[in-house]
Amino acid sequence: MLGMVTAILQSHPLCEQAAIVETKEFSPDQFFFKVRAKFPQGYWLQARIYCNNVLPSPLTGDPQSDMALVLREIEQYLAEAA
Repeated sequence: MLGMVTAILQSHPLCEQAAIVETKEFSPDQFFFKVRAKFPQGYWLQARIYCNNVLPSPLTGDPQSDMALVLREIEQYLAEAA
């Protein structure tokens, strides 16, 4: 995946430079990497990509609604663990 992302960036006509900034492997199915690309007029793109091989999340990115979902999951987990 890392090679694919950097190849896509490097082959884009607007991309002046692309580099791998950081990588970390937690297990064969779980890893993180960060790439940075330079564009004209001093613009930069930095992308962090996480792969953790888990089920899709119902979280929406809205902390107000997501916290309720997280707390319900915790309640359910603790009830089942008891």
